[in-house]
Amino acid sequence: MSASPETIKERIRALIINPRLRKSLGTAGRAYVEKYHSEKNMLYWFGKLYDKIIKGEQVDLMYLYHPLLPDSYNNMSPKVVHPLVENRIPDQVQMQGMID
Repeated sequence: MSASPETIKERIRALIINPRLRKSLGTAGRAYVEKYHSEKNMLYWFGKLYDKIIKGEQVDLMYLYHPLLPDSYNNMSPKVVHPLVENRIPDQVQMQGMID
């Protein structure tokens, strides 16, 4: 979730009053870490690096995680789902949960 010094107060308030948002962002954060910082990811990355350096294969490291390429790492595992839109809490989500 994106926040600046000017918006941090309202972002924290939205997280305090909305337990569903906190849970959703926490679940998405864990899924992200499991996807991109896992042993599986490191094996993929270093395997491609090995193929390029040692085997001399034509591996373009810049495109290994490109979301539009069907064989990129991003598309090998499920997409991380979260409630944010352009790194911001949507207005309708921000105020939900006040009575929870």
